[in-house]
Amino acid sequence: MPAQEQPNTKQHLTFGGSTAHRWLRCPGSARLCATLPPQAENEHMAAGTRAHALFELAVRERRETVLDFAGEALQPGWPEFEADDVEAVQVALDHVNDILNKHPDAVYWVERMFTLGEDVGGSADVVIYIPSLKLLIVIDYKHGRGKYVNENTPQMKLYASCVLFGITEHLVERVDATIIQPRCQVGEPIRTAIYSPSDLIAFSDDVDAAVAAAKTEDPPLVPGDEQCHWCPAAHVCPALFATLPETSREVMSWAGTEAPVETDVVLTLPSPEQMRHDLTKLAETLAVLPLLQSWIDAVEEQASALALAGHPLPGYKLVPKQARRKFSDEDAAKAWFANNTLLDEDDFAPRKLLSVAQAEKLVKQTAGKDGVKAMAEYVVKESSGLKLVPDSAKGDAVNPLAVAEAGFASAVTL
Repeated sequence: MPAQEQPNTKQHLTFGGSTAHRWLRCPGSARLCATLPPQAENEHMAAGTRAHALFELAVRERRETVLDFAGEALQPGWPEFEADDVEAVQVALDHVNDILNKHPDAVYWVERMFTLGEDVGGSADVVIYIPSLKLLIVIDYKHGRGKYVNENTPQMKLYASCVLFGITEHLVERVDATIIQPRCQVGEPIRTAIYSPSDLIAFSDDVDAAVAAAKTEDPPLVPGDEQCHWCPAAHVCPALFATLPETSREVMSWAGTEAPVETDVVLTLPSPEQMRHDLTKLAETLAVLPLLQSWIDAVEEQASALALAGHPLPGYKLVPKQARRKFSDEDAAKAWFANNTLLDEDDFAPRKLLSVAQAEKLVKQTAGKDGVKAMAEYVVKESSGLKLVPDSAKGDAVNPLAVAEAGFASAVTL
């Protein structure tokens, strides 16, 4: 049964969960970001907002499926959901329903704000407490497909800490912090980090220290890939700008005050072909690229936000994105095909096999877990390619020569 919920009063917190990866590592970023205008919502953020709204609705109403929302708009003025959107939300909904169905004593909260202080905390997507297991489960849904989010992310640790301190009336012996990211092609779609209460109490001490540092007269700015990536203040951060030339002066030589204004900046960059003969230099340059990309992304984000807000940039203009043709009324189009052509329905409205996630849900309902296991014989999970990452990243190293000899699919099947 759901817990008695307080009104969901979403508010902007200076030290929120979604930015915890930033201000925990770089306390000064909180104050620097506060000097900027609110970040404009881009299309990826908007898609995530719509998916979260659907997930929230489905959990609140204890729905079994959201697949019927494909082609529907959740609110007036919103785009219709694509099949890929609702299939991803269905993965999260299935996970929540499985837990609640197995544990009738479970108490749960949906989009509930939990805080550690006046300006520290965030809204957890779903929180489940199972009294019989003394288990607290904190679930965060990620709709993005681009950046892999580790289950041990500071955001999840902060949410877990806030919830733990916020439900002291319940005895907790274990906390599961679960990331659900179905559309990302890296890792498992559902991944969980397990914490003890003592782990989160220790983490809360780190939070207190970072918040205290951020509130000092001169809060430290600490550049780094994790905190600088997508930081809205990266383009005005003096610490980031100072670090880039020190790490690779040649890469950023054009950004200094002595760079000739009329010189094509691309010509001043070192040639990648030349660096192939100095692997150390190539690796050092590679290491600085995430920071450089963070700065580039921040500049582009600010330029787009200003242009969309009605502040034209000299030498640039806004134009419509590429238009894609689609049927204005699919049912009417199908009727036209049926009445005006000799085509079979499968020719103009071909059926397709269900996705693996959809099929598993259907087979589980009709044939149980044994049916899902039998279907697994026809399911494969293959990586789409190799990518170069630092040694500290997750995953075992792959020998590219072995991949070439064995055939890519067989060598990197996950």
